[in-house]
Amino acid sequence: MTAIANAGSSSGTRLPTFADVAAAHERIAGIAHRTPVLTSRFADARTGATLHFKCENLQRAGAFKFRGACNAIAALPEDAWEDGFRAAYDWLKARAERLLDHPVETMDTGEITALLRRIGRA
Repeated sequence: MTAIANAGSSSGTRLPTFADVAAAHERIAGIAHRTPVLTSRFADARTGATLHFKCENLQRAGAFKFRGACNAIAALPEDAWEDGFRAAYDWLKARAERLLDHPVETMDTGEITALLRRIGRA
């Protein structure tokens, strides 16, 4: 099974370039929704600033992480798709199978905890 771990803020992570962002945009086109940027006169008046809100809660999975997960999977080499994928939750499994058109297995709680410990997040 293919395991994907985000490097997060670990010390050797490089910042993405414009070319990286453009490539990611192409990879997830048609999968991730284009979410709106909204403004609020009320919030502007309360803060004395002009605020813009990127509404990632309107994304398919209801979270900004959806874009990153789709991009990470789409960027994998072709041979990584052969073994399938694992998801942490049943709802994520169902969404992933529909969107990726590949089988996805659900991890149990012990596997999730072990993975988080291995990557230093538990």
